[in-house]
Amino acid sequence: MANMDSDKDVHASRNYLPTMIEYWTTPKMGTTSMSYTLTLQKRSIRYCTGSLIVPHHDRGHRDLKHSTATSFADDMRIKLKIRTQQDADNLQQDLNEILRWAEENNMALNGDKFELLRYGHHLDLKNSTNYYCGQQVIIAKDVVEDLGVGMSSDASYHHINQTTLKARHLSGWILRTFQTRSPRCMLTLWKSLVLPHLEYCCQIWSPQKISEITEIEGPQRTFTSKIHGLQELNYWERLKELQLFSLQWHRERYIIIYIWKVLEKRVPNTGIQVTVHH
Repeated sequence: MANMDSDKDVHASRNYLPTMIEYWTTPKMGTTSMSYTLTLQKRSIRYCTGSLIVPHHDRGHRDLKHSTATSFADDMRIKLKIRTQQDADNLQQDLNEILRWAEENNMALNGDKFELLRYGHHLDLKNSTNYYCGQQVIIAKDVVEDLGVGMSSDASYHHINQTTLKARHLSGWILRTFQTRSPRCMLTLWKSLVLPHLEYCCQIWSPQKISEITEIEGPQRTFTSKIHGLQELNYWERLKELQLFSLQWHRERYIIIYIWKVLEKRVPNTGIQVTVHH
């Protein structure tokens, strides 16, 4: 996580990271079941798939009988595997319980701000089921943003393209605004303004395809080529001269650190299975 303003923010982000990983790795595209993600929003207060997150939300969580609720700060998400019509009815039942709880606490939820994300290939079940906020149908979306990470209904990460584009825009702004091309200044600007965007939550969306790995590496490749005295060197020589690592190396390092924390029980295990060979 990047650009935390205080120790409290850092602590909160660390607590949320396992929840994010559990949330995004739940869908299994090879099965006929579907995982539905539902996001509810009241002004700046957001509620997501499976259960509702609001101030003093413990009771709301306990009243859910079928869905799984995860939360961070004022964000909440509810999730449930949908295999049959009964599963869909159970999800609607939990949603109704949230709406009832919100009404009891004088909270009016805006149905237009609800977000529904569906995974899976069971098209008949998708087409035959709807979810409601009162009398209003909740519209399914192809992409849902969750704390800055874009997840698509096909279980891919829309986040990669957006992140690369944002990094290129920031790099262009730096090159237009600052005349100097000295290594020290350029590295400071890169690490402060651009790199955090390329590394934010990368344990979750780390690309596997060669094309995506090359795409996400592009902004650093271009930016380092503008540094004074390094124009004639290739990318890997520039990294060595600047004592930098590739973005792929950074992501692999962060993933290894997280797995180590799981093994040492410093963070909750969100479904990672480890096999030890003697």
